[in-house]
Amino acid sequence: MNSDITIRLLDTETEQPAALPLLARCFPDYWEQTAARNKAFPFDEISFGAFLGEEIVGHCGIIPYTISDGAGGTFLFGGIASVAVAPEARGQGIARNLCLFAKDWAAEHGYDSLPLYTGKDRVYASAGWFGYTSTSPRQIVFPAEYLRDTSQTLCGSELPDNVRALFIDLYEKQDFCGKVLRGVNREYLGWRRIFQDPAHRFAYGEGITAIFFDDTLAECFAENSVPDKDICCFLAKYTVNGELICALHDTFPIWTALANCGCKSLPCNKDIMHSEHQMTLDIAPSMPHRGRLIHYSLVDKF
Repeated sequence: MNSDITIRLLDTETEQPAALPLLARCFPDYWEQTAARNKAFPFDEISFGAFLGEEIVGHCGIIPYTISDGAGGTFLFGGIASVAVAPEARGQGIARNLCLFAKDWAAEHGYDSLPLYTGKDRVYASAGWFGYTSTSPRQIVFPAEYLRDTSQTLCGSELPDNVRALFIDLYEKQDFCGKVLRGVNREYLGWRRIFQDPAHRFAYGEGITAIFFDDTLAECFAENSVPDKDICCFLAKYTVNGELICALHDTFPIWTALANCGCKSLPCNKDIMHSEHQMTLDIAPSMPHRGRLIHYSLVDKF
């Protein structure tokens, strides 16, 4: 990297907004509109900037969030996001050094792991990140006797307040390694964003909820009293030709209900990540990523 380039933590109020025009240049589909209407970041993010003199030429962010370890404890994660380098400054290792700087900062501040989603694996692999797939899509084939009724999923704005409360309640009752502690009022990786995000669609019944991400079943929870048959009939309403693409973690009890009703689970090659890949870098030595125990939900994709 050019020795004239310096990297530092950005002050959220006075320095972070300077990164918005850079992000708008690099990712116009999202950040151009965001930069035009905001004078600050639209969500909580810790920012690191690369500077050539007074000019910001690179940015890397950490989105902090907490997940359950599935055994009564928690992990502090920092999602690597908003990594950008000005076109005229590329090819100098700025992105790699920004990520390394963010990693060192996170290690000093008690973070356990730094996950990310990317289509440029090589950049992050050179800085120590490794590929990690927690959930592969499956194609669920339903027996004919469950294919009676059909129904349409709903967008978040169509859900009554009591139904939103049902989604939150059923999720909060679960515990599994990777469950995000979302919070009701949190702007990012929280319930507010989930209900507002147009990529999410919702379905609910008596004591059961489901969230779809781009037509893939990403979440499904039910009260213990709901019979397996009712769960199967509920999900069958949202199938296409009797099939449903599913990205539920292996530990979700819904799998047992589906198996008990004779549903078949087949491998599926659908690109649920839109050509991006999951990668992570573990900071705490106790992190179990290489044992493939941690679930990354599509609902909480950052």
